[in-house]
Amino acid sequence: MAELTKSENMQIRLGLFLIYANSQRGAPSFGTAITLHLQLKLIVELKKNVMETKKLYFMDCHLAGRMYHDADEVWDDLKVGTILKLEREKDNRYDVNAVAVVYEKDGEAYKIGYIPRGENETLANFLEMGWNNIFECRICKINEEAHPENQVHLTIKIKRNTNSQKEG
Repeated sequence: MAELTKSENMQIRLGLFLIYANSQRGAPSFGTAITLHLQLKLIVELKKNVMETKKLYFMDCHLAGRMYHDADEVWDDLKVGTILKLEREKDNRYDVNAVAVVYEKDGEAYKIGYIPRGENETLANFLEMGWNNIFECRICKINEEAHPENQVHLTIKIKRNTNSQKEG
């Protein structure tokens, strides 16, 4: 683990003090205090790692409806790592939470499928509220031998807001 800052060490010490204070009233044992100390240290370390990452994992899924849309027209362009666009389709008669997955090439948009029904509600709500630019969707796996519904797998991440002020 990386070295903790003075502030992080103070947080851990405060936590240990509170554990000790509670132990004087018959609460946690010393063994519990050590376990909680390690948990506090791990929490601080995880917080540091999240703060340093550029993107945060949101979800992954297969590309639904691939064979019914434009995926075959751009199939040779689709590779692991390809960035795709997510578009909310409020008027979709098959799924009230429809989120289309679109590949853009030479200024032209190709709908290649959808986020699967049952996995799209939270994402659809974010998109409907105008949070389109916080998500990055990429192809994470392609298996040409699989059934068309399982050939393309996607990972969706939340991008760091570079406009937000850093904590002091």
